Amino acid sequence: MGAGRAGITSAYEKKQQLLHRHAPSFIRHVLDIFRQRTLTALQAAEQLGLSRSRLYVLATEYLRVRAQKQGAHWTPGGSGGDHAAPWPQPVLDLLTKRLSCVPPCPYSFAASEVLRLHGFTLDRAQVRRWAIAHQLAHAVPVPRVMAPVRRWQRTRIGELWQLDASPHRWFPTSTILFPLFNMLDDCSRLFTGSTLYARELLLAYFDFLPAAFCTHGRPLQLYVDYHSIFFTHDPEALTQLGWALKFYDISLRYAPTPQAKGKVEREHQYWQGRLPAYFASEAITDIAVANPHIDALRAHRNAHEIHRELRQTPQRAWDQARKENRSVIRPVPRCAWWDYVWSVRTTIKIGPDGRVPIGTQRLRIEQPPGSKVVLCLHPTGHHSVLAAPPDARAKPTLRSLLLALVILPSWTSFLLRVYAWMGILQETGYLNQLLMKLHIISAPIQFLYTDFAIYLGIIYGYLPFMVLPIFVSIAKMDWLLLKAASDLGARPWTAFWRITLPLTLPGILTGSLLVFIPAVGEFVIPDLLGGSGSNMIGRVLWQEFFNNRDWPLSAALATLMLLLLLLPIYIFTRAEKNTGAV
Repeated sequence: MGAGRAGITSAYEKKQQLLHRHAPSFIRHVLDIFRQRTLTALQAAEQLGLSRSRLYVLATEYLRVRAQKQGAHWTPGGSGGDHAAPWPQPVLDLLTKRLSCVPPCPYSFAASEVLRLHGFTLDRAQVRRWAIAHQLAHAVPVPRVMAPVRRWQRTRIGELWQLDASPHRWFPTSTILFPLFNMLDDCSRLFTGSTLYARELLLAYFDFLPAAFCTHGRPLQLYVDYHSIFFTHDPEALTQLGWALKFYDISLRYAPTPQAKGKVEREHQYWQGRLPAYFASEAITDIAVANPHIDALRAHRNAHEIHRELRQTPQRAWDQARKENRSVIRPVPRCAWWDYVWSVRTTIKIGPDGRVPIGTQRLRIEQPPGSKVVLCLHPTGHHSVLAAPPDARAKPTLRSLLLALVILPSWTSFLLRVYAWMGILQETGYLNQLLMKLHIISAPIQFLYTDFAIYLGIIYGYLPFMVLPIFVSIAKMDWLLLKAASDLGARPWTAFWRITLPLTLPGILTGSLLVFIPAVGEFVIPDLLGGSGSNMIGRVLWQEFFNNRDWPLSAALATLMLLLLLLPIYIFTRAEKNTGAV
């Protein structure tokens, strides 16, 4: 008992000021013989009761004073001592709660909790000394298996997110090993998701992944193991989860060994060391109650705990990467298929009575009896029925809106649309008024009855005939070809020239033919927008027929125009045979 008390007294004496333990002359004497190398650093530090780092600081200060011829009167300054204010009572109560539970919280986690709940900063060593003084110190920990070491490091956030599930006895009062889903960004080590589930099922992943994507965005790849939820032995097939990720342009990368997933494995150890003690101290025994606490701990860890390898918090590393344009994160698309893609889909047949079985009921479906529909089971437990599986090419996006804007004007009279352009382009029209209000011009410009007005009218009138064939060709194209070209090192322009252009050439030729043939004989646009000065062949034919009454010349011009139109038709037919287009 006496020896233990003496050891504690000696430990507290070392926390006193150096001048309270030794006379200045003795301190100078030890530093002198250390300077003369009579004593080693370890021996001098032991005599003064200091650490070697503190000894070197004192020796440097003493030598600087000696160089100024004032060494005989030098006295060491205060090293700080124990001048800290007493810890608040709520902090002491929280430390007692966290360190007295079974199992007890780690010292670093207890310090983190003090900062999270009370905004009071402590480090691990302070908590440990307090625990020793109050008989709350941990027993000697059992050596744990070291997690695999870090093999490589991504430089951009969103390039790779590591995903894994860790079954563990998270609740000390329960013997069930619940899986904790963990996902972190490989570059910044930011936790993008941590959630407890009852079992590691496909529905659990369909609940976990979209929530993380909605919060942080879509990564390029997920780093996973060869679990049957992710991997199939058929190289041409995808699991339902793999299909859902591919639907939103997210790839899977498989870890060759468990050691290759060192980062997420170390994070499993992080949670395994903290959560059981936390749940024990808070008397939490239910997953639904535990998950909000995990979210709060995860947010605190991302924002306030410094990662030892990055030497900064994960949130700061994430924000810094965004500021330096080192991010490949993509936003979640506005897609009507979102809830249905992240569901377990089953193809079922409608019965003769026009109903399908859903749970314990049979519900009527507005589809012919005997036809097949898709039953979707959502993570929330409710069901939906689709007439057909989600189709990536049918996603309602900006593409559909732009296509509608191209087609809708064609629903009105062509002549009315040309007259509308006359109102826009005249000197008192909307275009001149807008330019003058913006102070771009000071006087009206003559837009109407010029070649510019003719070109604008023809482009406006025949643009749908060019857009629609090209749109159909692009919609039928296999976009995996562009991704494969990118993986093989092709630049975007090379991939366009070698893949996109050849595959859409039939649409380009069809659109060109549909625009060229009517545009050659166009009469309304040159006459109304170009005026009497326009000399397009359609207007010339009209003048020769009806104004000059020169029918032989008009017939010759019409025959020449017909022969000219046969040439692009012949070129299109040959190109159609070469490309195999229909």
